[in-house]
Amino acid sequence: MKWHNLLNIALLATMLTCANSDAPRMAVSSRMSLGEVGAGQSIEFALPVRNEGKAPLRVADISGSCGCIVPLQTRGEIAPHAERNFPLALSTKDQKPGTHRQRITLHGNDPACLSTTVELLYFVRPGLTLEPEAIRVFQPVTLPAKYEVRLVAPAEGQYELIHVTADVPLVEVHTPSLPAACRKEGLLMSIGLKPVKNWVGPVDARVSFTLNNLSNHTTETMVLPLYFLRIS
Repeated sequence: MKWHNLLNIALLATMLTCANSDAPRMAVSSRMSLGEVGAGQSIEFALPVRNEGKAPLRVADISGSCGCIVPLQTRGEIAPHAERNFPLALSTKDQKPGTHRQRITLHGNDPACLSTTVELLYFVRPGLTLEPEAIRVFQPVTLPAKYEVRLVAPAEGQYELIHVTADVPLVEVHTPSLPAACRKEGLLMSIGLKPVKNWVGPVDARVSFTLNNLSNHTTETMVLPLYFLRIS
């Protein structure tokens, strides 16, 4: 995880200000943007909250609209005319590339505005991809047979392939010597089908590619589905 510099966080729209005489007044941006976040990445960011009232503002709870948002601090007190940053974590695990919108809800003791919601915007950059994403053949296949597969890393990614497994014996995968670097140009491999005695019926298999993400020291797995209706 790493802190996003607050200077890089765009606070969009006007401030939502809940007003009520001498009581605390919660002021928070109606929308904030985190910009681009890598696929499968976890980051930390800060949500600024300001008290524009004349009494202490007590934030009693902070929650996210999905499990991908985890408040790291859910409560705190803010003095009159002061501001406080509340830390949160965002995970893009299992999220598709593209623009995402989530919500952060705050509850406090402002009598005119007991709760308010902030819209959180971010763009998930594409992660690792397989080309093709699956191999499905519905015409008869004569063994042995071979199909090419390319494992492509995002432009800023640093990955190495460390392990490959197939869940059926007639599928074999030919790769460069492992560990093998995987870059944006792609790592070319071949999927082979070899004769297996007494094999009956179609082939419905999975090939799993395990990679080290050298940027954040995590392990990721890509799965290639295979389906062959008839082999001979």
